[in-house]
Amino acid sequence: MIEPNTCKLETETFNLTRDNQGNNDAADDTFSLNLKVTAVRNNGSTGWVTSDTAPASGNYGDMTGFGPFLVSNGPKSITVRDNLDNNCSSTVDVVPPSCVIDTPVIANLMRNEQGTVTLADDTMTFDVTITATGGGTGWTSGRPFTSWARRASMRTHRLS
Repeated sequence: MIEPNTCKLETETFNLTRDNQGNNDAADDTFSLNLKVTAVRNNGSTGWVTSDTAPASGNYGDMTGFGPFLVSNGPKSITVRDNLDNNCSSTVDVVPPSCVIDTPVIANLMRNEQGTVTLADDTMTFDVTITATGGGTGWTSGRPFTSWARRASMRTHRLS
């Protein structure tokens, strides 16, 4: 049985995003989120407070922005308390989002047979576009790519 005066809070996270600050340095990447705090049961309070991170307070049911937090610091724990009852709290642990590389798009695929009948000297050229969510401004490869930003051309790749 639930005590009639027992307070209970619920927290939900929304719009968890990563910002790479426009560079390839992971050390300065940050993440932000929106938090919605709902009072399932409380004693007439209309809002919550937190002492471990900004913003310091909010109203129940509203989306409230938190961050930016450094990704390199790892998960962020946010504890909110009812603004009238310090014993009524809820904690949410937020894991920073990772960088996600989308499926590369290959275009303009061409084979050059070099005027011979053997495959050993054939080459291929193509353009590849690579995008990422939360990624840096460019990418590198262990293959002989000419890379810049998010687009590259691969030239003279032997088929053998």
